[in-house]
Amino acid sequence: MEEMLVNNRIENDLKQWQEREMRFYNLLAISAANNQPLLKEKLRQYELLAAKYKFTENTDEKQTLRFLNIEKSRISKQLYPNFIVRLLRKTASHLQNDIVIRKEKKLKQENIQVLHDQVQRLGFPNLSQKIKENSIKDKDSFTIPLSYHINEYQKIDHTILFSKSETGLYKINGFTTNIENKFNEQENREYYFELKNGYCENITQAYNLLSGRAVKCKDSWIQMDFNDKDSSNKYKIKEFYSEYNYNLVKELQQLPMKQFKSSDDKEKFIASLKNGNKEKIIIIKNKKEYEFLIEANPQFRSFNFYGKDDKKSSISTIVNKKSQTKTRINSELPLHNLKTKSQKI
Repeated sequence: MEEMLVNNRIENDLKQWQEREMRFYNLLAISAANNQPLLKEKLRQYELLAAKYKFTENTDEKQTLRFLNIEKSRISKQLYPNFIVRLLRKTASHLQNDIVIRKEKKLKQENIQVLHDQVQRLGFPNLSQKIKENSIKDKDSFTIPLSYHINEYQKIDHTILFSKSETGLYKINGFTTNIENKFNEQENREYYFELKNGYCENITQAYNLLSGRAVKCKDSWIQMDFNDKDSSNKYKIKEFYSEYNYNLVKELQQLPMKQFKSSDDKEKFIASLKNGNKEKIIIIKNKKEYEFLIEANPQFRSFNFYGKDDKKSSISTIVNKKSQTKTRINSELPLHNLKTKSQKI
C-alpha cells in the first residue's frame, strides 16, 4: 500500500497545484475560494487531470480520481449554475483536454526515444522498456541498475540516474560504475560519472578509468588518482591539457613497431588507445617480432608496456628475455588482425 501511495500520480499533480495556490496566496493574498479567475483555473486543472488519468489501473489513483471528480463537479456548479452553459462548457473542455493530452503523450514518447539514444551512446544495452515503465510512474527521479561479469574475476555494476526537469520530461544525470574484483579487493572501486562534467563519454571509458588507465577527453587526457579523494570522497581527476604536449601519434612513430596494413587500421588503433584501452603491438628488433600490450601514459608522455603475462615491463626487458630463451614470435601475425586485450563493454 505504501508503494502505491508513493506512485499516485494524481496525488502528485494535485500537490503541485496546491503549491501554486499557496504561492498565489502568499504573493497576492488571493485564494480560489474568493477569486473567480483562480477558481476557473483550478477547475481547468482538475478537468485536465480527470481526463489524463481516467483510464488508470492503479487502485489508489482510482479512489483519488473519484474524489477529484466530486470536487470538480462542485466547482463547476458553483461557477456555472446554468445547466446548459455547464454542459456546453464541459463539451468544449473535453475537446481542449484531448488536444493537450495527445500533445503531452507525444512529448513523452519523444522523451523516451531521446533517453534511449543517450543510453545507447553511453554503451548500455537497450533499456527502452525499463525507461518507459519508470517514466509512466511519473516520479521525480528513478534509477536503472545493470550488472554483468566481464571476465572470470571481475564484476561490474552500473546504476543510471534519471531525474525530471522543470518541463516534466526526464533527463540522464549520470551513472555510477562499481568494479568488483573477487581476487583483489584493492581493485574494488566505484565512481559516479556526472554527465555535465564531461569526464566520461561511455561505459568503456568508465571501466578503463576505474582500471587506472588514461582516457582522452575532448582537449585533455584524464586519469583517476586512487591515492587522493575530494571532499565528497570521490577520486580526484588528474588532467593533462594540450599544453602538456603529450602527442600520442608522435610517440607511436618513435616505436620500432610493425606498420599498419591500412590507414583505417591505424585510426581504429589510435582511437582505441584514446578510449583508454590496452592494445597489442608488434615491436621489430634485430629482424625479430615481439608482442606487447601498450596503454597511453600521458603523465610521462609515453606508453606503459606489458608482456604476455599482462605484467608491466619494458621493450628491453622482453626483447632480452626472448633472445636468451631463443623464443620466436610468429612473423605472419599482422597487427591489423590482432584483437584488443582490453575488455570492450
